[in-house]
Amino acid sequence: MQNLRKNWVKFIYNILFLSGIFVILPVILRIITVVRTGITDNTPQLFFIVNFIVGFMQDISIAFLAIIIVLSMHKLLGKYAAAALLLLFFSIINLFYLFDFLLYLNSGIRMNYSFLSFFLSPMPFYDSAKEMGLYWLITGGVLICCSALLVFIFYVRCFKAKTVDFLKLMFFIPVIILAVIYTNGLKPKTGYLINNFLFKGILESFSDDKKSKVDAEKLISKYLTPKNERYRKLDKSYPLLKYTYGFKGKKLFNIKCDKDETPHIIILFLESFRAADIGVLGAESTPSPSPDFDSLSKEGILFTNFYANGIQTTRAVIATLFGIYPRFTKRAIQSQEYDIPLIGLPQIFRSKGYITGYFHNGSLFFERKDLFFPRHGFDEVHGKDYFLKRHPHAEKTSWGLHDKYLMEDMVKWLKNQDIKGRKAFITAFTITNHHPWKKPVNFKVPDFGVDENDEYYSFLQTFHYTDYALGYFMDLLRKNNLSKKTIVFILSDTPNPMGEHKNNYMLIRYLYEENCRIPFLILADGRIEEPKKIEAVGSQVDILPTILDICNISSVNHSIGTALTRKAERRFAIMNSPFYLKHLAIRQKQYKYIYSCLTGKSKIFNLESDPNERHPLKLPFISGRLKNRLFNTQAIMDYIYRNNAFTPEPKK
Repeated sequence: MQNLRKNWVKFIYNILFLSGIFVILPVILRIITVVRTGITDNTPQLFFIVNFIVGFMQDISIAFLAIIIVLSMHKLLGKYAAAALLLLFFSIINLFYLFDFLLYLNSGIRMNYSFLSFFLSPMPFYDSAKEMGLYWLITGGVLICCSALLVFIFYVRCFKAKTVDFLKLMFFIPVIILAVIYTNGLKPKTGYLINNFLFKGILESFSDDKKSKVDAEKLISKYLTPKNERYRKLDKSYPLLKYTYGFKGKKLFNIKCDKDETPHIIILFLESFRAADIGVLGAESTPSPSPDFDSLSKEGILFTNFYANGIQTTRAVIATLFGIYPRFTKRAIQSQEYDIPLIGLPQIFRSKGYITGYFHNGSLFFERKDLFFPRHGFDEVHGKDYFLKRHPHAEKTSWGLHDKYLMEDMVKWLKNQDIKGRKAFITAFTITNHHPWKKPVNFKVPDFGVDENDEYYSFLQTFHYTDYALGYFMDLLRKNNLSKKTIVFILSDTPNPMGEHKNNYMLIRYLYEENCRIPFLILADGRIEEPKKIEAVGSQVDILPTILDICNISSVNHSIGTALTRKAERRFAIMNSPFYLKHLAIRQKQYKYIYSCLTGKSKIFNLESDPNERHPLKLPFISGRLKNRLFNTQAIMDYIYRNNAFTPEPKK
């Protein structure tokens, strides 16, 4: 009996000691966070203590889980292989802790499982990582290596096959259960002291994939019926799938395109090109950071209340090209489900005899562009390597070549197709205006009156460069006699906040105007009867039906947008951000309603009287109506995504 008691004590001691090594780094990082945050008179010390304890419980639970997994395989693997496996777990877990801390320290957001896909193509982040401070990585790396060596030595010396009893491991299960109870009981679940992202991710994995049941047909009829489109439904199993054969209603503007004409179509996304810094859309900087866009807008159709539906480039792809709201989960479709059956603009134009091309002066491997776009209607997909072959000495950042090279080679490709008598559909994304905001060395930028130490200063420089590249692109089209054969749709993938609310510079934190309002401009030399500004609310999902209307195309699609070419009642734009506080937002008329699914709190603003969103209003009736539309629309999309109910699998 005494030997049995000694074995139990020794076994528990060994696991506790190993777990203690596991939590050295996260505990240090939590302490650093407390010191940097500061314990003020307005924040009770009890708040820090309770949150620290809960965070520590999550850390120790992850350690227990790793050790339990290894010990349960100990007899099968042998002590050295088991120690090596534990060493691998330890290194990966602590490396993620370090990245999580650096991400929070520099941006205020936390790691989550959807970010792990970025590790498949990490090089684009090199310049951004340098901005975070490599000394943290070096210091943390040394600590991880030393602790890892200690883990290996201790495990080999203290755990032998005869001392490993799986029943003893059950002793630690109550601690994990207790951590789960505490985690689910505390709100809001933000900040660094609470929420080990590994622990939180395990919990979310049990809830994110629950099947939802909704009366999709009834909700679509009420909330997502296009107001100015002539169509017929095709299949009840795919409630959004329809055949559009025309549009109706008074036209807001005219772009000449004869019924049998097939102009080249270009959709040009300008990276992080936010409405807030465009002169013609109300930029406060002097001079205007966007002189070329401002000048071009006088020749085209400009939309002044236009929104991105999501907060990542991949979500802009889904909304714009396929006419559907991006999924409200942290896992993005493009990078996580690149083979999902969808019908969008590339397939529609290819079916009309167009050659379809995707151009991006960044990596194709990042977010799996190399897999997604060929599977969704693009004949040719060109990324950074394509441009490097043509410009081997081009100036670049870790994100890719600068935008001028994209414009030059894209126009050359289009000219080649035109000479061959082929009509082209192009989707292109720029990259220079991406964090850490590095412009070409010799590009001259005017003084915008911003402090050089402010991140906004660097942002305005690359923003101005991308504006220059836009002007350069239109000049190339005209010099090559392509502009009158081409209709160009110019927008941004997303904007980027610059400290307007709560000193936030991260896109995924909120859904204020600086997080979702973008420009939308249509240029078509010789086709536009009268340049106009359109104040109607619109968003990326409205682009697909807008293009179909302009080009007189009838086609199968599953777009939920409403054509911007024509007048429509009760226009609205819906935005979502599944990160941080899990925000949903809707803009209708002058009102914007924002809701946090994590905290249950909401705000409503009148953007006509309060464009900077400083004074939330108390409008329960309007808030309730907007919330109802927002939630029901999200329920429809959630149901269709979970059941892959957009369109049948294409025939092979």
